[in-house]
Amino acid sequence: MNKFLVLLGVSLALIGNAQAKNLGGGFEGPGVSTVSVAEASKLPDDTAVTLIGSIEKSLGDEKYLFKDKTGSIVVEIDDDDWKGLTVKPENTIEIRGDVDKEMFRDSIIDVDYISVK
Repeated sequence: MNKFLVLLGVSLALIGNAQAKNLGGGFEGPGVSTVSVAEASKLPDDTAVTLIGSIEKSLGDEKYLFKDKTGSIVVEIDDDDWKGLTVKPENTIEIRGDVDKEMFRDSIIDVDYISVK
């Protein structure tokens, strides 16, 4: 009887995992809105943002000068966040990340995701 219950439990667990993988789903609704550089520079620390623009130049130490039609802001893109993507100044890109605001320093964007538009 115990062997049967163990087998039944294993079978149900496997079926449950298979069904969970096939369910898909997720959140459907409003998310992080796209903001301009001018808007992002005024947002509070840790605010999630999406920006569309281009990278003007590298500032060294994983920092870059990002611009859109409203201005420029420093973005920090860790080497592993590039995921093999090559970006040139003439490319329009989308970046997603968080505002990093510290006292006595302009805001920067800590980038988690980057893609070419």
